[in-house]
Amino acid sequence: MNPTLLLSFTLTLLYCQVYGAVSDLLPIRSVSVRVKVVDPDGVPVEGATVYLSLPRYEEGGQDVAVQSLTDLHGMAEVSGPARQDYTVGVGKQGYYFTSGPQRSLTTEKGIRSFASAEQQLVLELKPVRNPTASRVRYEQRLQIPPGDRPIGYDLEIGDWVQPYGRGKEADFQFLGTGEAKSDQHYAYSLTLNFSREGDGIIRVNFPLRRGSQFPFPYAAPKTGYQPTLTWTKSREGAQFRHDNDLTGETHYLFRVRSELEPDGSVRRALYGVVRGDFNFFWTKGEGTQVTFRYALNADGSDNLEFAPDQAQAIGRMPP
Repeated sequence: MNPTLLLSFTLTLLYCQVYGAVSDLLPIRSVSVRVKVVDPDGVPVEGATVYLSLPRYEEGGQDVAVQSLTDLHGMAEVSGPARQDYTVGVGKQGYYFTSGPQRSLTTEKGIRSFASAEQQLVLELKPVRNPTASRVRYEQRLQIPPGDRPIGYDLEIGDWVQPYGRGKEADFQFLGTGEAKSDQHYAYSLTLNFSREGDGIIRVNFPLRRGSQFPFPYAAPKTGYQPTLTWTKSREGAQFRHDNDLTGETHYLFRVRSELEPDGSVRRALYGVVRGDFNFFWTKGEGTQVTFRYALNADGSDNLEFAPDQAQAIGRMPP
């Protein structure tokens, strides 16, 4: 076996054994959570299923799951035996599933906060309104063509513009720069800009692994788009700095191919989302590679409610 893989497997196994042993020492505590479920307008949602997940990490442990339906006032109560943590979620036909926060019981503070009395929680369910088709693509370490000028990328086709690829419209324009004295001393940058007036991008943040299954707005905003963004990475010895988000909580809304009215307002455009932050790498002699994942509404409307079963993949998506 590859020595690196063997070491990784051994460390993972050791972690599981140690964590499982610690988990065995934690007492089981009864937790009770009273949940109110509302829609985006604050109206109670009746008949939603509230789930209480009580995982067991020790060897041979069986996860515990409890569920209850909300009443006329959107209220439901769930309770069960928790050991190290628990999570509450809610779902209903015709709505996007919502995951609540994970509550840890591994410290005295956590026990006092989340297991000493009945917990109160409000969860929002977003209704499925008007799902639409989208064109989706995942670009992993896409090589930016060499040069000192921005290179256009066609989001509808999923390729660089001619002569570097099959693309025709420079929706995103990327420029990567870098300088490296050694692997301990370097500075890289990636700049994204747009070719048309009215085009741009908006950064949005959503908590990782909690909140609505559909976190984006139903319709794209009319204003607030930035015409350019720049990310940097640098290292000077032990000091490493970067401003791209690797946690998975940063996402983007974008507008491209804007057609303007005489007064400057946008008459028509294409809208979409980028899931996760842009990531990039620079190597001497090869230049910059960029990684990003997006969904584009190609019908000219501002609808961002993309239906998974209507997604047209124009490239390989991640597992």
